[in-house]
Amino acid sequence: MKTIKTLFILVILFIAFCPLFTQTQPEPPSNFDEPNAGTEENPYLISTFANLKWLTIPPINWSKHFLQTEDIDASETAISYQHRIGTIGLPDREISMEAPFAGVYDGGNNAILNLYNNDNGAQWFGDARQLTLFGFTRGATIKNLKLENINYIATGFSSVGGLITESVNTNVINCSVSGNILRSVPFIVGSFGAGGLIQSAVNTLVENCSSSVSLVGLSNVSYLGGLVGVIREESVIKNSFFYGSINREQEHLGSGGLVGSAWESTIENCYVIGVSEFENFTAIIGSISNTTIKNTFWDYESTGVQLLFNTDINEDSVIINSFGLTTTEMKQASTYIDYGWDFDTIWAINSSFNDGYPFLRSLYPEVPHVNERDITIIPLNYSFVYPNPVKDSDVSFKTNLRNQSLQINIYNIRGQLVKKSDDFQTRGEETVFVWNRRDMNNQEVASGVYFYRIFETSNNVTQHGKFLIIK
Repeated sequence: MKTIKTLFILVILFIAFCPLFTQTQPEPPSNFDEPNAGTEENPYLISTFANLKWLTIPPINWSKHFLQTEDIDASETAISYQHRIGTIGLPDREISMEAPFAGVYDGGNNAILNLYNNDNGAQWFGDARQLTLFGFTRGATIKNLKLENINYIATGFSSVGGLITESVNTNVINCSVSGNILRSVPFIVGSFGAGGLIQSAVNTLVENCSSSVSLVGLSNVSYLGGLVGVIREESVIKNSFFYGSINREQEHLGSGGLVGSAWESTIENCYVIGVSEFENFTAIIGSISNTTIKNTFWDYESTGVQLLFNTDINEDSVIINSFGLTTTEMKQASTYIDYGWDFDTIWAINSSFNDGYPFLRSLYPEVPHVNERDITIIPLNYSFVYPNPVKDSDVSFKTNLRNQSLQINIYNIRGQLVKKSDDFQTRGEETVFVWNRRDMNNQEVASGVYFYRIFETSNNVTQHGKFLIIK
């Protein structure tokens, strides 16, 4: 009798937990058999998790057009496979390299939710996985897609990026990623890292994208980027932002709020609102070479970071109007409009959304856009530097702000604070601060481009500018 009771209990438990082990089977799109299916005019319709699994299983012609028509819940990926949990992307790195995704995936402004990936500590390159949605892309376009609540655990020889691991000649437009990534490497190697959106981008356009990923990098991780791990060879990131956190076990120069490492590329009209718990975190880029950064900002109050990048800048890199701002400034449309950001069609601000920071209209079309006339814009009064360029003389900063609660911060091109003072003098209708070109340690500063910010604390009015010191 005891044996029968035990058997009965086991049967009941099996019936109760059977759904947990039932895997969704791949299913082709509903229009798969239509004559022109997979073309731009009639893309394959991806509307279910079964359709998404069909897309990931070779042999699929990954040069076709695909359109996602519904939000897709990928929670099943948490229990899908015994040794490759959650590989609904292109799991095997070798397959990805030999047969990259080369088509167009249009998310239709829909989301893929709760995507899990775990490489279970793949111990060698032959076991490596692509922990992502799209593994290797070449000549592809991925657009209008949101990944929400991803959970990736990479503790072995695997590539990890929120949306893509390795992109070449690829366009990523109107995409966002949120969730968690844990990245670790078993021993010291030189090429492993992670990015909230993309791990490594070559000649890739990232436009109107965001990442709010919590990214943790443990031992021996070479680079981490809140949006992209590495950009190179004429890659472009524009109109994008990172609002997440980056933490790592070891200090490393190749970690940045937006990008871990960049060379021969461009970053324009981007911002960072992120936090970190290690010393060598930099606001925008960890290391930089032959790269242009233009009109890009970060909240130095919320991040606690003063450095724009970590390594010495080479003569072929250019930094234009890129520096840290206060939280108040970061939440004012006028701050960005003054530097050419498009708040008519690309960006918007709503105090009740995204914590009051700018958001992308294309990613959140359902959010009411506050009209510019409804935004309180604090006018920027005039200020200027004389002489400019500066050579063998003191530097005078003149403003029409009155000498009440004024403060000036002066930064070098790396975003380091070199001078901070409230020693202004009133001269007629102008207020003047005179600087002897010495830093806070009374050391004479080097030649180069410098930025200043004059801040009136009583009325939250700020003025910006830049100047050149030559010797």
